[in-house]
Amino acid sequence: MRARRNWPALTGFGLGLLAVIGYFALIVRHQPALTRFLELPVFNLALIALGLVLSYIGLRGAWAKVQRFRGRVVAALLGALNLTLATTFCIYLFILTNNLPVAANAPAVGTRAPVFTLPDETGRATQLVSQPGRKTLLVFYRGFW
Repeated sequence: MRARRNWPALTGFGLGLLAVIGYFALIVRHQPALTRFLELPVFNLALIALGLVLSYIGLRGAWAKVQRFRGRVVAALLGALNLTLATTFCIYLFILTNNLPVAANAPAVGTRAPVFTLPDETGRATQLVSQPGRKTLLVFYRGFW
């Protein structure tokens, strides 16, 4: 019997790689409608989980059915790479992004805002001082824009 490729191991690694690259592609091509996929990337995490399951199936099959599958070393290497990729992505997503440095020059809460000009939702330049007596909410997104 001719040994065949271990497709679960290859597909598992491919899915894990696709999930991580897809997440960072969303960051690069950020659109406000996609913000919820960046805050908690459920689809990316599901693809990573499916990739890990397929890597495990491929690894188990490579070692249990030596005559049927070839590439025990390749299956183990792809499984280890997939696990490393998933672990690194989760550390980045859940630990490193929550420990961003504090902005040293940011004004304290309750202090008067500095004078600046920013575009409003229609693109017109607006100054905060041109809104005397009106309550104004300033929202600055930190992390992805």
